[in-house]
Parts: sequence; structure tokens; C-alpha cells
Amino acid sequence: MPFTSVGAELKRFAAGRLHSGSPSGKVVTNRKQAIAIALSEQRKAKGQPEHLKMAAHHALGLAHHLTKLRKLGALKENGD
Repeated sequence: MPFTSVGAELKRFAAGRLHSGSPSGKVVTNRKQAIAIALSEQRKAKGQPEHLKMAAHHALGLAHHLTKLRKLGALKENGD
């Protein structure tokens, strides 16, 4: 079944129609597992979720900033 949205996947979970793996797999009974499946389907369909893109972008910016400070001698190599 093509991915529609995380909300739609959670509605399928609530109705007892969300299966792990293939449609013949076991029915998902754990809400956290249902959310994980929905996010995984979203990644497959659309690429990485926006909140994860922003977190990765922020981490790269922070790493770049720390590298600049180390080169200037403001920080030691161990991050102190």
C-alpha cells in the first residue's frame, strides 16, 4: 500500500489493520512500533522527515563552528 501520511498509518493501527512487514505479517499492537513504521514509510516515500533534516543541518553547523574555534586556539582538541 502506498504511503499517505503518518496520521493515516496511526488510524490503520487504531483500527487494527497495521501489519509489521507485509500484509500477511503480525498485527502491530504497540503504538511506538506503529509510529516507527509510519516514519519509516515516510522516509521511503518522501526522503528524510523535515525535523530530522533540520537536526542534521544544525549538527553540521555546530561542528563547523567548533572546528573554526579550535583552529583559532579558543578550544582545546578534547572539546573543553
